[in-house]
Amino acid sequence: MTTFVPASMIGAFVTPESYGAIGNGSTDDTAALNAAATAAGDWGQVFLNPAKTYRVTASITPRTGQRWFGGGRLTTADGFNFNVFNLSGKTDVTIEGLRAAAGRVGGTTYKDPTTARFVTASAGSDRCRVLRCHVTGFQSAVQFNGSANCLAEDNEIVAPVGWGINVQTDADDACVRGNRITGVASVAISAITAANPAVVTTSAAHGFATGDYVVVRFVGGMTQMLNKTSRITVTGSTTFRMDDIDASAYSAYTSGGWVRNRLLEHGIYVAGASGNNVRAAIVEGNRVSQAAIDGIKVSYADDTRVSGNVCLSNGGDGIYATLGATRTLVDGNTAEGNSNGIIAYTGTASDVVDRTRITNNTVRKNLKNGINVTVAGTATVSNTWVQDNDVDDNDQEATGSQYGIVLGGGANNTGAVVRFNRVANEAIGVRIAASVPSAVIGRNLYVNCSTGTSDAGSSTTIET
Repeated sequence: MTTFVPASMIGAFVTPESYGAIGNGSTDDTAALNAAATAAGDWGQVFLNPAKTYRVTASITPRTGQRWFGGGRLTTADGFNFNVFNLSGKTDVTIEGLRAAAGRVGGTTYKDPTTARFVTASAGSDRCRVLRCHVTGFQSAVQFNGSANCLAEDNEIVAPVGWGINVQTDADDACVRGNRITGVASVAISAITAANPAVVTTSAAHGFATGDYVVVRFVGGMTQMLNKTSRITVTGSTTFRMDDIDASAYSAYTSGGWVRNRLLEHGIYVAGASGNNVRAAIVEGNRVSQAAIDGIKVSYADDTRVSGNVCLSNGGDGIYATLGATRTLVDGNTAEGNSNGIIAYTGTASDVVDRTRITNNTVRKNLKNGINVTVAGTATVSNTWVQDNDVDDNDQEATGSQYGIVLGGGANNTGAVVRFNRVANEAIGVRIAASVPSAVIGRNLYVNCSTGTSDAGSSTTIET
């Protein structure tokens, strides 16, 4: 009688070469990789040779408890529409030290398709880990969705189309730690035509390719173009056509602005669903730069801890708590060169942003506000605490209407406390907008601010 013994029980590992893998980057190795997974069995190990590149055309499905390691490289064809590692229903899987470079993601919009990820751990994939991998491209590098107690740590993620790391509904107690996530640099705009389609001229070579999706930010005059995304046709090294944009009725472009390939929408996105919040995620020690929109975004999440991260030069906000985020701790982060440094905001009445704690952060040289706590319409932001932050030299757009710290949005921004912050080199250090009720502003240190506290609120308490 032959008895099967899992490889890990004898200290060994399985290689896909034993099942026909070539590893030359052009031969399809999918069947061999899945055969290796089957042979290794539960709690086994699969070694990918660091000298080889394995081409995949469908998902790899590890078994429970498996470890995939070795430094081998995985690649896909252009237009692919599958998750490379699909951990659905498998617990305790580790993907460690691998490299992956995706072909061009296929689809009709910049975020399509939604199944082109490097690793996805969905319902039942508890305690899975993605460690020290280098991932380029994909719709997102890592997604935890319905999988509890998962870890993404020390990964290098470059220019995914959508998100670097995404923690979704029921992925409770996830930890996202020590990752470096990078988008692509922006290019300054020098002209936009009010035509159908709009034609953009950049001040230097843009480096785009026909079929790319780009996003336009911060242009002067042609305000209708702000945040527009379009597929493009390249017409020259410094010109391209925005094929989805009819700008013939737009206001004239006057100056400024930049354009960026619509890669890396959010660096890290913790997002449950209305009525089904993600719980107790930890996002710490990551570096997120050059995202098209936000560095770190938290919505429909309870008790998220965002600490010790560095968010640099992101097109939107450095750290953004919104839509049903409750008891979010934003502590000890650095936010520099973003739109707003740190923001707590909602515009949806049913999705209260409550008890956000913004403490001990360094917030400097952002384009708009340093820290922005605001609300729109009948929505509510409540009980926000802004304390012990170092806020310096924001409003880099020099509009004069941005602030070091601002409480905005009127009567539904309730219970805010702004205390013990150092605010330097701002036109206005702390701004309380009209009708904001019962804020407490106390003992902040203003250095080289034209105005320390500007209070247009209702019943503000100014502590001395």
